[in-house]
Amino acid sequence: MKNIYILIFISASIACSNTMGSKQQKIDEKTIYANSEQDLNKKYLDIKNYIRDNQPELKYLVDNQRAWLKNRNVKCQFDGKNLNFENYKCLSDSNYLKVQDFKKNYLNFDSLENSLIRPFSYTDGIGKKLEIGGCWCSESMIKILKDKIYVYQACDDKLKTPRIYKIVGKKIGEFSVEYQIDTNNNGVAEFNLSFVTNGKNVWNVVPTVFRKDDLINLNFSINYTTDIDINVEKLDCSDSEE
Repeated sequence: MKNIYILIFISASIACSNTMGSKQQKIDEKTIYANSEQDLNKKYLDIKNYIRDNQPELKYLVDNQRAWLKNRNVKCQFDGKNLNFENYKCLSDSNYLKVQDFKKNYLNFDSLENSLIRPFSYTDGIGKKLEIGGCWCSESMIKILKDKIYVYQACDDKLKTPRIYKIVGKKIGEFSVEYQIDTNNNGVAEFNLSFVTNGKNVWNVVPTVFRKDDLINLNFSINYTTDIDINVEKLDCSDSEE
């Protein structure tokens, strides 16, 4: 009889221990979720505020975030009450992946290097059309390779005749990356060229001139993108004289 009481006591202790462990696990995961929610909201609001002047990109960001939150809550069975360990873990994992997605699409400075950075205008929503500057091909596109920056005419699809500038320094900020450009091969920067996030894979190019008024032929009032999927329209620039 004594052995039976001992077994009952041990079983009850194990059950109690498991219950306490489960509650502690739930509390820990709830804390992780709360932190991930804070990180997600901060990253979203920071980007939203930074690109607020670009209305197509701002609308896309807000609409996309609302849709994502709705899908996340359905996936994680989030109703704001009666949540368990699995619910909290699903939420925190989803939040982490979304923060990484923000970094990849809005703050991916590595994508600027080895990619073609092209001028564009918006078509439908955040659809993009290559801007070459009409039949005069007055716009330029950029490619950054190692310690050099190459500037091509936007219609130079074979990338044959670039103007080449040497990069002698680089500084990465939270929302921009700045390159120090040397045009005289003397190791001294004549000007800085910053690429500032302005949307999903969208950049403003901002110069800081040190010594000369016109060191690089770029349109600083237009957006640039590293997107591969961009509409290219062929212009009929032949003479129409009869």
